[in-house]
Amino acid sequence: GDRNKGGETKRKSAHRQTSHNKMEKFWPICGGQDRFRARISNPRFRLMSQDLTSFSHIAVLGAGAWGTALALAALGAGRKTTLWVREDDVLASLKTGNENRFLPGVKLPKELAVTGDLAEACKADALLLVVPAQVMHAFADHLRPHLAPGQPLVICAKGIEQGSGKLVTEVVAESLPQAALAILSGPSFARDVARGLPTAVTLAAKGEL
Repeated sequence: GDRNKGGETKRKSAHRQTSHNKMEKFWPICGGQDRFRARISNPRFRLMSQDLTSFSHIAVLGAGAWGTALALAALGAGRKTTLWVREDDVLASLKTGNENRFLPGVKLPKELAVTGDLAEACKADALLLVVPAQVMHAFADHLRPHLAPGQPLVICAKGIEQGSGKLVTEVVAESLPQAALAILSGPSFARDVARGLPTAVTLAAKGEL
């Protein structure tokens, strides 16, 4: 019995190693930030990515852990990317090449633009809205004058507004009727996305963006 258990353990270990090797082969960004940096600096990859969509400039509104990770993902997909930062200390840190205190241990490439100017960030082709649910209503009101009619706005936060009981999608739809809304969600962790590890998210919208 012990011998059979030992053989089974070895087979499972070999299977895990084979699966890991396959993942390394088919996920070119798996393996950390070195590969991530190599990916975004590859002109061929950038050219291929630019053919996939007309959204060449992405702005991420909110520089928490999730917002920063999504900015890195957009940059890794070959897009010009701007990260809007609310906190003065975080903005100063990022502008001097240091880490984001919300995502320690992850260095941001110099290609990632950072700004504290919301109007400037909203000049992007599409916006990712990554602010907490409980401040979503106030932030949406602040965002309204900077948003162009039909501009794609992807909600990347989840939750229910206390007091009203409304979902973040309902809050944003009421506050920003001129936007072309979508929502991004899925079983993922900011640190994994920032490191370029395999993950999965779903983008949902009423129509084509």
